Amino acid sequence: MTPLVVALIVLFARLSPSHANAKVHEADIEEDSCLGGNRPKLQECYDYIVVGAGSAGSVVANRLSASGNYSVLLLEAGGEETPDLLVPFTAPFAPNANNSWLYVTIPQRNSCLSFPGQVAVMTLGKLLGGTSSINSMNFARGSRHDFDRWEEYYNATGWNYTSVLPHFKSIERFNKSILVTPEEEEYH
Repeated sequence: MTPLVVALIVLFARLSPSHANAKVHEADIEEDSCLGGNRPKLQECYDYIVVGAGSAGSVVANRLSASGNYSVLLLEAGGEETPDLLVPFTAPFAPNANNSWLYVTIPQRNSCLSFPGQVAVMTLGKLLGGTSSINSMNFARGSRHDFDRWEEYYNATGWNYTSVLPHFKSIERFNKSILVTPEEEEYH
């Protein structure tokens, strides 16, 4: 990684309004039983630094480190999920400054009409798992049209819906034999 890239990462981290509240979970790492008591040390240099341990960042860090040929640092500003996030019904009430960035939209002209100032709070996850940890356990694949359009417009070979569908399926844990009819088979 070039010094310029490292400098930009540090700059963006410093400019983040919440950087002062970011926590280093060394105690969690030290006490984590899956590490067998061996506390990992931060290195001076990494092959890859992934910022954000949400759905995408966690998978990217895992895939990069899977071969054992690369050193990968996964950074997350937030902590772990709390018990109140484990019950889907409570999810709309759970986001707070500890687990969400709580971005506020600019005033909207034709939406958010029932909200004060016509602004809405966007609950974007700031914890392990990212927004997927605070979204009521909902999951939706992206639109077929969007993926096909990305490939066509941006010459992003391999990013059409047919190409990425096996990757979606590989991360889903759905027992289709119980619920899927023959008509629905192509979607699962």
